[in-house]
Amino acid sequence: MTVVVHVEDVNDNPPTISVNTLTADGMAEVAENSTPGTFVAYVAVADADFGINSDFRCAVAPTAGNEQFTLRQQTFADSEFQLVTSEAAEFDRERKDRHDVTITCVDGGSPALTSNAVVRVRVRDSNDNSPRFSRELYEFRIDENCAVGTPVGVVSATDDDDGANGDVEYRLQVRLRTKISMIYVIIIIQGVPKNGTTLHFPEYLENYKRQRFVAYVKASVY
Repeated sequence: MTVVVHVEDVNDNPPTISVNTLTADGMAEVAENSTPGTFVAYVAVADADFGINSDFRCAVAPTAGNEQFTLRQQTFADSEFQLVTSEAAEFDRERKDRHDVTITCVDGGSPALTSNAVVRVRVRDSNDNSPRFSRELYEFRIDENCAVGTPVGVVSATDDDDGANGDVEYRLQVRLRTKISMIYVIIIIQGVPKNGTTLHFPEYLENYKRQRFVAYVKASVY
């Protein structure tokens, strides 16, 4: 006599969510100027149960900040997705440089079981900010017999971007105000990026030190 026992599945396994960010530190990256549909991470889902209990549906949790991301199902596998930027994506690294995106998967059992996974996304800087001077106008005074190389004053500009995008280079354009001629001179001012730089009285203007000078300083990234 043979007895065959059929074990009916009980929905006792929630979906398991695996995330592959393709980065060394496990944190996904997205450029600040990313367009909708930009890849962020791979997401794979599995459920050890059987039948309807193993079915699942997944989505980005509808919480604040998550609206900039969405899940796109892979065409070759129902259990694999791509986390991508959504149509509402508009990143500003200077305001928020990291997003914690929650992915929620719910299986088909009754009662249903739910799993969550958090994908940490780092916003990579884009050069979208121009340097800003601490003041629009700087006024300095010097003695008419000052030596060549005498410090005239300090100008300072900052850039909200990150890394090389935020390093500031100063260039000085001097206009000698005379009725006869106007001299334009471009000088690279050596200074510490983001910490300001000191203007010095140049040797080739020594003969004109009784004149009034208007100096236009331009700050730009390297």
